[in-house]
Amino acid sequence: MLNLQDFFNDQYKFALKKVIFNMHDNPIQEAKELNVEDSLTHGIKDDMLLIEFKRKVHFDPESVFDIEVAFLIQINIFKEKVKEAENIDWTSELLEQKENAYFLNVIPRAAGVISDITSSYGQPPIITPPVFVDSKDVR
Repeated sequence: MLNLQDFFNDQYKFALKKVIFNMHDNPIQEAKELNVEDSLTHGIKDDMLLIEFKRKVHFDPESVFDIEVAFLIQINIFKEKVKEAENIDWTSELLEQKENAYFLNVIPRAAGVISDITSSYGQPPIITPPVFVDSKDVR
C-alpha cells in the first residue's frame, strides 16, 4: 500500500460532475431489491490525478426510477512524482485506502444528493452509505 503523502500535496478540489435521474413511466413490477453500485475511474493530466467517483442506485427488477451521481476529484501530484504516478493503478490503490480524505469528502456528498433527489417524488428519501460500496449489499 502506498503512502499517499509521498505523491500528493494537500491541495485538491472536487465538484459535482453529473446527475442523471430517470423516472420510469409505468413500472410494471414491484421492486424487490434496491442496488447501490459505486465505481472509480482515474487519469493523469497536467500534474493532476483526476478521479471520477460514481454512485448508481437502481431497483431490480426495474421500477420507479434510477439515479446516478458522479463527482470529479482533482489531486495535485508532486512534479517529481508524476512519472512514477503514471504507472500506478490509482483506482485499486485508493480502494485499498477507503478512509482517505478524498472519499470522506465526496462520498457523503453523493449520498446527500441522492437523498435530496429521491425525496422529491413524495416518498421518504433513499439514504445510501457514506462510504464506498463494493457490491450490491445495500437493500
